Amino acid sequence: MQYQVKETPSSAICGKEYIQKNAFTGNAISHLRLKYDITQTEEKLSKGIVLTMKRKNHSKQRQIELRQFLVDWVVLDSQPLSTVQSKTFWHFIHKLDSAFIMPSQETDTLKNILHEWDIRDKIFTITTDNASNMKKCVQDMEGVNWLGCTVHTLQLVVGKGMKPAEVLIARAKQLINFFMRPKQSERFKDVQSRFPELADELELQITLQNTEEDNEENEQEKIVILI
Repeated sequence: MQYQVKETPSSAICGKEYIQKNAFTGNAISHLRLKYDITQTEEKLSKGIVLTMKRKNHSKQRQIELRQFLVDWVVLDSQPLSTVQSKTFWHFIHKLDSAFIMPSQETDTLKNILHEWDIRDKIFTITTDNASNMKKCVQDMEGVNWLGCTVHTLQLVVGKGMKPAEVLIARAKQLINFFMRPKQSERFKDVQSRFPELADELELQITLQNTEEDNEENEQEKIVILI
């Protein structure tokens, strides 16, 4: 574990390193208290001192050992397999050891497919939707960058942009569903028959709109032919 201390975001890094054993951080805490007068109350942090912590990735062998410990726990304690897919459980493991990469069904399946097609070494970027599990799946692969789907991003933007109008949209849908019912549809037609002039006006507007659309299509066809 490496602790980096800066007096300000632009200042030089302290550079003092400690090897973490058994999750104890006493030496690092003593260094922060004696050198920088930083205590657990974090009163000095409000004066511009920035504390960051970096963890080095586990070796491949250590990663395999940790995964085996996880498998043993699931098997010996008869835990459901869905436990390791829980976001809360992932968050818990990340807090315990942020360097441990949790096994992912999506990641393993994707790796197997790429190796089966013999294109693993040719892949440098993978595009998926913005789902957190898909993003994590790609990010866990070494040497592969994740690129979010533009269409999905736009869909999310439009969806969030329509949230202020959710009430109006819901009411419009309710109104449509109301008149789509057979009984209400008959009553609606009965009311329309009492006002033929309105029905004629509506039919005229529909005819004009269809005519305009046909003219636009004809103009587009002419442009294509000229080109």
